[in-house]
Amino acid sequence: MPRTSPPAPKRAAAPRSAGQAPATHSTLVETAELAPHLGDPRLVIVDVRHDLADSAFGEAAYAKSHIPGAVFAHVDRDLSAPRSPHSGRHPLPTPEAAAKLFGRLGIGATKQVVAYDQGNGVYASRLWWMLRWLGHDSVAVLDGGFAKWMREGRPVSTDVPHVAPAKFVATNVLPTVNATGIAASLPRHGLLLLDARTAERYRGDADPSDPGGDPDPSSGSDPGGASNPGGGATPEPPAGNDPAPAQASLSVAGDRPLRAAVNRIGRFSVPRARLRCRLGSACTIGVKVLPRRRGSSRLGGATLRLRPGAEAALRARLNRATRRALRRDGRMRVRLRVALPDGGTRTLRVVLVARS
Repeated sequence: MPRTSPPAPKRAAAPRSAGQAPATHSTLVETAELAPHLGDPRLVIVDVRHDLADSAFGEAAYAKSHIPGAVFAHVDRDLSAPRSPHSGRHPLPTPEAAAKLFGRLGIGATKQVVAYDQGNGVYASRLWWMLRWLGHDSVAVLDGGFAKWMREGRPVSTDVPHVAPAKFVATNVLPTVNATGIAASLPRHGLLLLDARTAERYRGDADPSDPGGDPDPSSGSDPGGASNPGGGATPEPPAGNDPAPAQASLSVAGDRPLRAAVNRIGRFSVPRARLRCRLGSACTIGVKVLPRRRGSSRLGGATLRLRPGAEAALRARLNRATRRALRRDGRMRVRLRVALPDGGTRTLRVVLVARS
């Protein structure tokens, strides 16, 4: 089959003057939504491309070409504190150091930030999380990253923009937990541990980013931790014009029963089980709530519809008889049966706890 070359990328046009303000985005933003706002002074675009096996990759890729107006942030130097013998690869910087970095990147309180990396968002999402950690919610990850931007033939540049420093003020520093806190929580199963590293590192195998072995003391899994490798978070769409069939994946934390608190009788959520619609058209997922005994009638249910790339906690509505029983007994053990778009099903054990 003859090979076809991808369309040549367009060079950047002159920055457009600020027109209509870009809509506020706090999760994902599409390339088609970003492109019309290149040059808008209310927008800060940050290139976070990185490779664990080659720390110079991101800077070299940025120098070669980047989205017009984008500034560069290095995962090792900028988004991490210096490593120590007892830390992992990328320790979290202090709030003061992070705020200083964000100000240097030109991020102020009124700015909409868009972060991107080479594709799946695993590095861009670090900047996304850090900004939200310090109270800046107007930050989104570019869906598909620079790879999708290039496939669509959108403009690129080699110019390094002049950035006017901004005053970044941490308005609400969210709590974090350290290794001591995690260790103290293990007997009580008080925390959900989700390991977003590669599956090899989770198992304690040799890290593919470290040829010859993994000297990182953090290799291996925490007791009770579940693995959800970050590299597979938002897969690249397939080449060609034919969309892939809708798929959904169900990530469940470990094998222990999941616990769901009912804040208002009649509705519950399972924060440890999440559905993501991977590719193609929207996913429709059916949820049934069943008693623990097989063959019994359903206690409630719902239909969840997700657009491509979206993610949501499983939610379902309990029927009236179940709500009465939950009010009376205070807790209830049920099964949650999820029908996936590919025809498969998944059953979760859930403990509902009524709260006043």
